[in-house]
Amino acid sequence: MKQEKDLTLNEIAKNRKELEDLMRLLNEKKNEIDAKDELIAQLESEIDDIYVEMEKLEHEIDWKNQQIRELENQLRILLNKKPDPVKVARIGNYVPVKGD
Repeated sequence: MKQEKDLTLNEIAKNRKELEDLMRLLNEKKNEIDAKDELIAQLESEIDDIYVEMEKLEHEIDWKNQQIRELENQLRILLNKKPDPVKVARIGNYVPVKGD
């Protein structure tokens, strides 16, 4: 009986030690996940900042292209040339069908 009790207590102690080791390992993994989550959040923030900057640059490019077109038209006027018509993007070319 005493021997059975000692075996049971040893088994409990062994399982308790194993549980402590697993809990320590779990906490380490949680800390690793938290660190990676923080890194991901930081990188996503940097990506968002880059997209905002990219949109600003796209608007600036569009504005400068408009300025260039206006200056080219003014130059044509000064040189007594007709300004180029504004080009409109076409969806497709019309292909006549027999019977039109």
